[in-house]
Amino acid sequence: MSDEVQRTLEMRARALAAPIAVDARDQGDEVVIFAIGRARLALASELVRSVRPLAALAPIPGAPAALAGVALIEGAPVLVWRLGVVVSAPDPPEAWTRLLFIGNESTELIVGVTAVEGFVRADFAALNAMGVERIDGRALIDDPRLRVD
Repeated sequence: MSDEVQRTLEMRARALAAPIAVDARDQGDEVVIFAIGRARLALASELVRSVRPLAALAPIPGAPAALAGVALIEGAPVLVWRLGVVVSAPDPPEAWTRLLFIGNESTELIVGVTAVEGFVRADFAALNAMGVERIDGRALIDDPRLRVD
């Protein structure tokens, strides 16, 4: 590989690794930006407990539409939910690469996502300018469609 090609590749790698640009005034709340399908969404970071890679997902026959299936995390089975049912965005599980663990003091919810872009501090206007829709995490956690009786 020539030196010029190597320099070009290194320059591109640095550009891709740069943090997401937001307003330098550091206004707004810290959020996690992620994608389900083509939809870019943001959720308050204090509700995100962890992000894990998704190795495999086993569907559950006869399960409600919002329940995508079961995944193994550190050898333990966990239920994985389709966030797209709540936010009206297509989110085929085949496109998921990560699991987002969302929770509060009493409830944990695990949803499949296509990608996690990162944590940023931004207000609604900045998120809108980036093409990101902020969702209400507390309402999401309490949504009855994301429950099994």
